[in-house]
Amino acid sequence: MPEQALGEREIDGRSDLYSLGVVGYHMLAGDTPFKASNTPAMLVKHVSERPRPIRDRRPEVPAYLAVAIDRALAKRPEDRWPMPRSSANALDGAANAPPAGAD
Repeated sequence: MPEQALGEREIDGRSDLYSLGVVGYHMLAGDTPFKASNTPAMLVKHVSERPRPIRDRRPEVPAYLAVAIDRALAKRPEDRWPMPRSSANALDGAANAPPAGAD
């Protein structure tokens, strides 16, 4: 999405991952990552501001899920998951891993 707000013509699935990160953030925090009074101001925030980390708002969110959302909300597409399957695999693996300290 930041790349779309900047008018870049070449976008790929990582833009969709950003949007999914926004939805996940909203679902977990109960609010969107950014607030603005109008669309242009909102676009500027998506391009230039980092959202408050989800665990700052909801400390009970599992770390693996917070990392996945934070990475999906990275401003630069190359800092996001390379493909949707990569993010799903990371979440599946983390969700199915034994709790820390379990033997």
